[in-house]
Amino acid sequence: MTSSNDFPTAGVELRHLLVVSDYARSLAFYRNVLGATVVREFPGTLGFLT
Repeated sequence: MTSSNDFPTAGVELRHLLVVSDYARSLAFYRNVLGATVVREFPGTLGFLT
């Protein structure tokens, strides 16, 4: 059995790709409700959030 200290975290990233029908509404939800920050955006089509 491994402990949580055994998992390599340095340099590890987790990303998700969400396909949505209403980009503007979804972006507003993630920013305003969940508190996400837009890191980079291609207006109307694609946004990178943290």
